[in-house]
Amino acid sequence: MSLTEKYEILIAFLGREIPEKEYIAKVWNQAILEEYQKSTVYINVAIDERLLACVDCTESERGFIITSVRNPIQSQDPELYYNSLGSILFKVRNILGDPYTLITVEQVNSSFFPYNLKTSR
Repeated sequence: MSLTEKYEILIAFLGREIPEKEYIAKVWNQAILEEYQKSTVYINVAIDERLLACVDCTESERGFIITSVRNPIQSQDPELYYNSLGSILFKVRNILGDPYTLITVEQVNSSFFPYNLKTSR
């Protein structure tokens, strides 16, 4: 196990039109590719759509949770990873019209198992 960081980003479109999840993924994919070409920092994310409950929310309010875990084997410098993720996030926010955004970071223990074409029997 390795100690690393897990980033969770909430993007909420309170009182606004909510884009399709596929559009959110397309915007993230493009921003990730551009950042990789610029910095060679490898970042991947998982995108989940969630219902929101809050004081001013309607019953149909939705948000997106974007989760990224730094793989310490691929990206050894946590500060460089964070800065690249921030660059991606600012680009995504700009394209989406600056929705409400919250980022949390936590230290986690993780293990990474690379895909292996050979199966042991």
